[in-house]
Amino acid sequence: MDTIIIAVVVLLLGGWWTALMVRRHDADEDESDDAAESLDGFAPGAYHPTGAEYWDRTHDGSSSPHPPAPGVCPSCETENDPFYTYCRNCVERLSPA
Repeated sequence: MDTIIIAVVVLLLGGWWTALMVRRHDADEDESDDAAESLDGFAPGAYHPTGAEYWDRTHDGSSSPHPPAPGVCPSCETENDPFYTYCRNCVERLSPA
């Protein structure tokens, strides 16, 4: 009788452990897809230009030819803290400092 109980417990724990490992593997695959491209369109770990070059690549020149002052939103002209990346009002990308 003890052998049957031990065998059932081992089978249940084995099944639980296998299901846990499959879920962990699936979660790891999902996380790897999330980092394929960052919010600004550049691949992670790639060269990230700065200054005017960055402005031209992210906005394709559709805004004014000269970016506004750092911390000022190019679309709604709201003043933000200089270290913000996105406007707190309209969530537009701010010009780099």
